[in-house]
Amino acid sequence: MSVGTNTIYEIQSTEDYQKFVFSCKDHVIALNFYANWAQPCQYMNNVFKELSLKFSDIKFANINAEELEEISESFEISIVPFFIILRQGKILTKVSGANPPELTKIIAQFSKKIVVPSIESSNILNEKSENEITNVLINKESEYEDLTIRLEKLVKAEPVMLFMKGTPTNPQCGFSKQIVEILNDLNVKYGFFNILSDQEVREGLKEFSNWPTYVKNIFVLSNFFRYPQLYVQGNLCGGLDIVREMIKTGEIQKLFQESGIQFT
Repeated sequence: MSVGTNTIYEIQSTEDYQKFVFSCKDHVIALNFYANWAQPCQYMNNVFKELSLKFSDIKFANINAEELEEISESFEISIVPFFIILRQGKILTKVSGANPPELTKIIAQFSKKIVVPSIESSNILNEKSENEITNVLINKESEYEDLTIRLEKLVKAEPVMLFMKGTPTNPQCGFSKQIVEILNDLNVKYGFFNILSDQEVREGLKEFSNWPTYVKNIFVLSNFFRYPQLYVQGNLCGGLDIVREMIKTGEIQKLFQESGIQFT
C-alpha cells in the first residue's frame, strides 16, 4: 500500500484502515470522520483537503463514519464532522464540529512544518461555513416535501417495517443482520426496505425521523438513529440497541400485542 505526499487517503474498509495506519507508523495521522448527508462535513472536507496540501508531513485520511461503523465505534464517534490525530496508534487529540481555526491550529501543532495561518482568514472561513449551513438547512423543507409523502407510505407499508442495509436473506452490515435474527426469533411478520438501494430514502428518512440532531455545525450520530431502523404502526421504535432493550423489558412484546401484531 502506498500513501503519496499531499494525498488524502480514502479508507474503504477496516483492513484498509489497518494497512494505512501501519504504512504511516512513522508519521502523525489526521483522520476525518464524515457523513455525506451532513453539510458541515462537506465544508470541512474542503478545509481538510487544504490542510493536507499545507502540511505534507502529516498523513491525512477520510473515513465515512456511517459506512465504516466498526472503525467509528472503536473511536466512540457519535458526532460528525469529527477529527482524530494519531501517532503510532495512539490518540494525540480530537477536534469535533466544523471549526476550521481549531483544526488548523491542531494540525499545525503536530506538524514539523512552520506554517502560520491567518486568524482573520480562518474566522472568515468559519463564519462563511455557518452561513452556508444555515441556508442549506432552511431550504431543505421544500426540497423534501414530496419525499415526505413517500416516506409516510413506506413506514406504514406493513405493521412492522424494517429499514436496513441489504435484505433479510442478505444483510449488508452486522447491525442489520442482528436485528433480522431478533425479529426472526420473535417469529413476527415484517416488511423491509433496503436503504442501500435508494439514496433518496436513506437520506430522507433521517429528516423524516427527526435525525440527525443538529447542534452548531455538529451532527449527532446516535445509535438510536443509525440503520437499521424499526417502525411499528408507522412509528419509529429505534435501532438495534433500542430494540434489544425493548425486548429485554418486554416493551416491544407489549407494543405488538396492543397493535394486534402476532408473534411468539
